[in-house]
Amino acid sequence: PMLEYAAGDTVHLCELRDILRGQLTDAGRLEWVAEEFVLLEQIRWTVKGEDPDTAFLRLKGAKLLGRRELAILRELYNWREEASSKHDRASFRILGNEVLFALANAPVDSIEALGRVKGVGRDGAERRGTEILAALAKGLAIPERDLPRIERPPRRVPDPALEARLESLKRRRNALAEDLKLAPGVLCPNGTLEAIARAEPADLVALGEIPELRRWQVQVLGPELLAAAAAA
Repeated sequence: PMLEYAAGDTVHLCELRDILRGQLTDAGRLEWVAEEFVLLEQIRWTVKGEDPDTAFLRLKGAKLLGRRELAILRELYNWREEASSKHDRASFRILGNEVLFALANAPVDSIEALGRVKGVGRDGAERRGTEILAALAKGLAIPERDLPRIERPPRRVPDPALEARLESLKRRRNALAEDLKLAPGVLCPNGTLEAIARAEPADLVALGEIPELRRWQVQVLGPELLAAAAAA
């Protein structure tokens, strides 16, 4: 039954491909998709080792913590990732993100106190308590001068003209997306619109030189985008 279930994920794909190809051809959008596929085929998977000093910052909410709390979170996160790899288990099954933040904000110093933390419990404290407490102690022992510091990006200088062009482009893009029955982000992402607003292209040739734009977008949306950028 499991093999039949797995086969069911693929048995209809060839028929589905033909249906979708027909719909795209009828809509005049097959070339759009073909260009996107070519770009997808050029993507190559690269394995990059994460820096243990900064990987924890990917956790949502990490950058809102104080420096000491960040140090504790870093040690807990690195311990969890090592335990996840060692036991071949998903990270969240070792310890959930909400528990990492709870311990970073209110560290404990005993197995008994750890067992009372929601998401750890008595069983978790008995199995991994010693390791968790060691990570907490390591974070608490880091000298003040060595605590992690979040580098804040420089404040963006407001550019009213740029913002006006971008808003004009968004309005035109949204109207076109509604007409074409496509999600605005699929038709032309905001990042691409910002690149157009910054480049201020004067014609279709200049528009086509913007790296973020696809050829089909220039052909289908080009005049409208140029008009929107010029009208701002």
